[in-house]
Order: sequence, then structure tokens, then C-alpha cells
Amino acid sequence: MSENHLHIHALDTLMFRNGRPFNQADAGASRAVSVFPPYPPTLVGAIRAMLWQSVLAGNWDTHKLGDGTNWQRAGVLTPLSFGSPILVRNETPFFPMPLHIVKGLDGEGREHLSRLAPGPERICDLGDAVSLPVPVQDDNKLEGIKTLESHFVSLEGMKKILRGGVPGEDEVMNHTDLWVSEARVGIGLNPKTRRTNDGELYMASHIRMHENVSLCVKMNGWEEKIPNALRPLAGEHRFAEIKPGSGIKLPEVNQKTGPHMLIALSPVVPDETGKIDGLSESQITTACIGKPVTIGGWNSTPKDRGPVPLRRCLPAGSVWFMKDGEPPNAIGAATEWGFGQILVGTYEERVYE
Repeated sequence: MSENHLHIHALDTLMFRNGRPFNQADAGASRAVSVFPPYPPTLVGAIRAMLWQSVLAGNWDTHKLGDGTNWQRAGVLTPLSFGSPILVRNETPFFPMPLHIVKGLDGEGREHLSRLAPGPERICDLGDAVSLPVPVQDDNKLEGIKTLESHFVSLEGMKKILRGGVPGEDEVMNHTDLWVSEARVGIGLNPKTRRTNDGELYMASHIRMHENVSLCVKMNGWEEKIPNALRPLAGEHRFAEIKPGSGIKLPEVNQKTGPHMLIALSPVVPDETGKIDGLSESQITTACIGKPVTIGGWNSTPKDRGPVPLRRCLPAGSVWFMKDGEPPNAIGAATEWGFGQILVGTYEERVYE
């Protein structure tokens, strides 16, 4: 099956609104907050719309584009499938920092990067033999340990993490080195009089990617040539350029059996019962999971046109430490949309007496 890599370069600020209400009639709901990197369905929709208009001349072909418009249900993307959005800075890919990588202070007040690993079994409110993540033994004396949720790690840094180590300081980047948020203020206009409406004032945060930063999305299943195209992307119809480019080779670890860890590159979608498809609960030793994120979307079919209900997902950067077994290729639901994309790494099992 053919593989394409599409690079998205913003021509202006972009707004990728989160799931909070954004309705002037609702008190306290007149402020829109952007999330970045955007969730997969936003970019999948933009890419499919670009192919529909630029390649198929406005004739929707379900044999080439699929018929899915709602990532939660109602239709499929076949033959297309997508990978997770990846940030690229000066041709170097950056990934969400895995949540088992932490920073703390030593006895002299110096910052150190460390990592969490499965600790000894304990009795707690989760059960009688539960292994919780703890700092590796050499770094147990670090104080003020915190995760790096707003940070990203380079390709070389991620390779070190997948081999059971920690990245170098120069391989870790704060999100402000990749993009900045800009607050915008808008007013409501009466379409008939073209005058402002009293009390209709709203605020929205936009994302401005740095000049040398772009997004890359892998797409499988498209056989025709893809042209460069300018397309409105996300809220307020700000434009971005979508064009084919070189691919990103994800780091790999030759891990077929034995202890391994799964690192989520994009949000993971559990089923209605909270279980994650492809993830064997009996094989999980412990996990480092961030705060749930709520993801919705927009259904563009005429019959069901409207917002997609919000759904709670596990954030990118979540890590599962597994006992044994062959690692999956992806986990959770809607993986063809770019959700649940993972990297597989190794870690050293410690024996506790």
C-alpha cells in the first residue's frame, strides 16, 4: 500500500478549539482555548477535503476517500489510514515527552532528568499487589520531581528513551520554542446593519507556529499524485499550505518478547467500558498516564450535520510498562484516524526484596 507524508505549513495563526462551549449566549463561555498539536481528526478532515477539491475536482469518491466523517462512529476511512501528527522543527521531528521522564533537584539544587520505572508491589486502594511508578534507584534522592507535560523530545532523545535511558538536556524542548499562543478579541456584527451588537465580545487563543516549524502526517492508501494546495484549516478559516514531502522514520526497538513499554504518540481512545483495544490488562505492570482529554469534532454529513459528542481519551505521552508478549502496532479505537499510535521501547526490570 502506498505511503505519503504530508507537511502542513501555517500561513497565519491557527485556532484549534478545545471542547469547551463557545457560545456568546452562555455566561463565561465566550472564550475559546486552542489545543496544540491538534487532535488527529482535524488534520484528517483537512487533508481529505484538499484531495476532494484539488485532485478529484469536487467529486467525492468513496472508493478513494472513504465515507467516514465521524471518528467515533458512522462510516469508515478505507482505503485511507493516517498516522499521528508530528511536529517538525528544521527537519527534526519532535515527539510529546513520555510521562515517565521527570525532572528533579539534587542535594545541591541542580536539575536532573530522570525516569520512572515499576516499583515494588504494594498494598493500596488499587489492590493488594500493585506496582506504582517510582524513580530509578540511582535517582531516588531527587526532590521536587515533576513531569514534563509541556515539553517535546527530539528524534535522538526519543531513541535514548526507547532504550531505557533519558534524553540529553539539549534534546528536550519547551513548547514555547515550537509555537506561542496569541490572544485575539472579536466582536459580534449584525449581518443586516453591519453594526456591532451590544455586549457581544469574545476572546480566542490562536497558535502561531515558529517559522521553521511544521506538522507532518503520514497517510496510507492514496495512489494518485498529490499537489501542493492552500487550504483553510481549523477555526476562522486561517490558511495553511499542505504539500507532500519526505517521510519521518520513527525510532524502532527490536522488541518482540519480554518486558517492554508502550509510549503513546497521539491520544488513546478507550471503549465505553474504559478498556483499551490491543492492550492486555493482565500484562500491564504499571503505567504513567496524564489527565484525560476530551475530544469531539464535527460531523459534516447533511443528515447528521453538527458537533460530535465529547469523548474522554488518554493523552499523548502516556506510558504503559508491560510484562511480556508481542507489542501491538496501535492501541485503542479509531487508530485509522491517527489515534492510539505508539512507539515500543524496552526497560530494565528491577528485583525488589
